[in-house]
Amino acid sequence: MKDLNSNDLADALKHLSDFIDDLDPNNLEISNPTMISVYQLNDFDDINSWLDISPGELEQESEALNSFRGQSWATRAYNWKSPKDVPPIVIYVGDDYTTIADGRGRINYVLGRGWKNIPAVFIKRK
Repeated sequence: MKDLNSNDLADALKHLSDFIDDLDPNNLEISNPTMISVYQLNDFDDINSWLDISPGELEQESEALNSFRGQSWATRAYNWKSPKDVPPIVIYVGDDYTTIADGRGRINYVLGRGWKNIPAVFIKRK
């Protein structure tokens, strides 16, 4: 399983800064990557409200993926041959709620491939 990419963490923190004040990246606990069920994602976010690719739509290479994030992203994604090849998504665990902070494209891809699990890291304040 892949480690968390620093760009993905930066994207997650940028997204979270829209609704969380004073989130200090030096004051975060970051879990090791772990596989979670894609069905568990609904516990953290209403993923059906933002999914762009239908489950199973990407069983074969598809124009849908190229138009979703562009050819460069699609080329990287098609190199992910199993869920363990996908970079982990980032889930923020707050005091009052938990939310998906980064990884919507990867979630779309995993569901589009019909896979049941996705790597994730959980971040929270120390």
